[in-house]
Amino acid sequence: MNKLFQTASRIATPLSLASVIVIALYLIYKAVLALEIFSILEENNTLILISSIVDKLFYLASIALVLSIASYIYTQYLKHIESNSTKNNVIDKSEPKNKNHIQPLINQKLGLKIIGRDKHISDIMIALQESSGKRIVGINGMGGIGKTSLAREVTDLCLYRQLFDFSVWLQASKQAFMDENSVKGELLTFETTLNAIGHQLHFSDIARLEKDAKKERIRALLCNKRILVTLDNLETAEEHQNDIIDQLQPLFHNSQSKSLLTSRHHFKGEIYRIPLAGLSRYDSLHLIRKEAEQRNINHVLNAENEELEAIFQVTGGSPLALKFVVGQLSYLPLQTVVSQLCEIQLPENEINENEYILFYKFIFLPSWQLLSDEGKQLLISMTRFSPGVGGTYESIKVISSLSDNTFSQCIKELLRLSFLEIGKSPNLNQMRYYLHALTHHFILSDIIRVI
Repeated sequence: MNKLFQTASRIATPLSLASVIVIALYLIYKAVLALEIFSILEENNTLILISSIVDKLFYLASIALVLSIASYIYTQYLKHIESNSTKNNVIDKSEPKNKNHIQPLINQKLGLKIIGRDKHISDIMIALQESSGKRIVGINGMGGIGKTSLAREVTDLCLYRQLFDFSVWLQASKQAFMDENSVKGELLTFETTLNAIGHQLHFSDIARLEKDAKKERIRALLCNKRILVTLDNLETAEEHQNDIIDQLQPLFHNSQSKSLLTSRHHFKGEIYRIPLAGLSRYDSLHLIRKEAEQRNINHVLNAENEELEAIFQVTGGSPLALKFVVGQLSYLPLQTVVSQLCEIQLPENEINENEYILFYKFIFLPSWQLLSDEGKQLLISMTRFSPGVGGTYESIKVISSLSDNTFSQCIKELLRLSFLEIGKSPNLNQMRYYLHALTHHFILSDIIRVI
């Protein structure tokens, strides 16, 4: 059937034109015969034969015109499909009318597995395919926002498309939460990174070389082969992440290889930055239903969008938080889960800490411990603004009671540690900052009084 339509589409224009001419002539012929002057010829056998032939031509022309119109519509449909398939980043995000029929936000042609990160994946893929510049791509954001999942998705996609010959994946130590596995082992430094790259590429002898010799061998490997080097959880490295990056950058100059980094802390230097924020409302509802389906929690899967809206609001679209809440809803009512997530009550001792306290500690404790006293003061004062909305630079400075210089340094500190998000601003002179919903809950909780 497709071949029939495709063949018809190639002759659609001339066929439709000929059909219209035949139909027009037929109508003129019938109009002329209706004149009284030709009434005496109604019984003429020759005229009857001609009329029969003309009628058949009219029927054929009508069928041809219908086929032409159908083939034109089909051709336009094919063009529409082809146009959409060539755009990696065009996905329908309109609000679904049927709560049980959430449109997949995954670009099926790319085979993406994660939800709501198609734009970020597209940006990273473009950067990694550039022949010059953007040698190192850094993904940063608060804990539980999906940095590692995004890095894994990009790595798999790069290998599938054969953009690189080899992939090296290094993950710094981190604690586990929910269904994640703890990552333990040698603490990450620049030199252990060189050793690991050599080991994963089956050049184990590199570990026995002096540091300068290691750098030269790794530089040669990165130049001669297309290698994607991913460093995950860089904020937990033994050396400061910026020191590692500063030493890594020269190794990628004039090479075919690229590096992908993830961290809870912002990156400095010549890094192509990909900041991650929470998922949109639509993407969050999609993830909630997908998680409920995988866990067979039918009352969540079949819930109204209006009910699930509360989960989005309290979690700020954090993928880890969304999954955590879905798990809690398997045995607790929604109002109880939302209340416990917003109003943390500390137990008498750490032995009795519940999942909610462990969740907040997993996301925020490492970064909170790095904050200066002034940074903590500014963060606490930020809770006067609505989460996800925040305030302008000037309005935040007024309520902070900090000096201009200290305030500026604290803003940089909070951004570096992913406590602050940058909102949309009308111009360059009106920067806007806000707290993620989970950050807001954490700062208002009793946890910060005992850590």
